[in-house]
Amino acid sequence: MPQDATRKNQLNTWRTWDNWRSVFLAMHDYVIIGGGVVGLATAMAVGNKYSRASILVLEKEQDLARHQTGRNSGVIHSGIYYKPESLKARFARKGNRSMVKFCREHGIKHEVCGKIIVATEVSELPLLDSLFQRGLDHRLAVARLAPEQVQEIEPHVRCLAGIRVPSTGIINYREVSAKYVELIKSGGGTVQTGTRVDRLREVNGIQVIETPHGEFEAGFVINCAGLF
Repeated sequence: MPQDATRKNQLNTWRTWDNWRSVFLAMHDYVIIGGGVVGLATAMAVGNKYSRASILVLEKEQDLARHQTGRNSGVIHSGIYYKPESLKARFARKGNRSMVKFCREHGIKHEVCGKIIVATEVSELPLLDSLFQRGLDHRLAVARLAPEQVQEIEPHVRCLAGIRVPSTGIINYREVSAKYVELIKSGGGTVQTGTRVDRLREVNGIQVIETPHGEFEAGFVINCAGLF
């Protein structure tokens, strides 16, 4: 075979290997869209359940937790406002316990400071009573407070009555997200920022994710992008 033809075959072989290698590197078992606390928690949970799975998180911003995760009041909710036995109520109570446990295990600053809900007008008293009963229905350790008891906790409040919800807490969810990233990476996962997802399509049962930086392939795509 002429030397030029041999060289051409070698180049074609290498190009073929490079193509296959690119496909292999871009293929993941799970791709999670969104690098907020929901997306990162999802990636961590998937990794915990499927330790051998290849996991990729794609975030359009250059940093993580830039939107709702990093721009909220940082409350660990008790779930008192939700309808008893609803999924929201169940998930809020379970999430409250698991978040506090996670923070204690990983040394994340937080405070279970409790919350006071007050009635400042007579017309609000029946609503407060209803909320107190809802707290009992949720099996929360709620307590009724007289006005002077409320002022012992918060001297600037003037009210007719109050209830205390002790399981409510405060936290910085950016710090929680940073720990999630650390755990995802330590488990072999990848978190890639600055990668906006433009389009999804399915090819022969494979999910193809189109971004300005190329395509990624996944067995499963989990969309946690929120408002996009």
